[in-house]
Amino acid sequence: MATNKWQLLAVDDDSSQLWLLARVLKKSGYEVEGFNDAHLAINSFRARPHFYDAVISDLSKTQVSGFELAEKILRVRPGIPLILTSATLRDKDLAEAERLGVRLILKGQSISEMGAALQELLAKDESPDKRETA
Repeated sequence: MATNKWQLLAVDDDSSQLWLLARVLKKSGYEVEGFNDAHLAINSFRARPHFYDAVISDLSKTQVSGFELAEKILRVRPGIPLILTSATLRDKDLAEAERLGVRLILKGQSISEMGAALQELLAKDESPDKRETA
């Protein structure tokens, strides 16, 4: 379980999936700001790029694909830990994730696997006390 208050940006156009993801992450000790509108999420990130420690997004969204969202986020803050989730992993998705330098995981993976992926990525990034405040 996370012991510090990492701030996560979560994006999923399916409100029930977003609610479930946010609930699980909050129970694991993370602070979560969730958006079911990718454009609002991108605008929030642009307004406060150092407020967020990591981004988690569904790969397949109706407005903006997870890869498009990742590219926009990474243009603002290169290197931010970013996880894309999907019900299926195709070879072309794996290749695109590698090209962008983002983690791609199956939605069906256990919560502990999601937590391990987050902890690994956050350990490579700066700690919350080094963030700029909004």
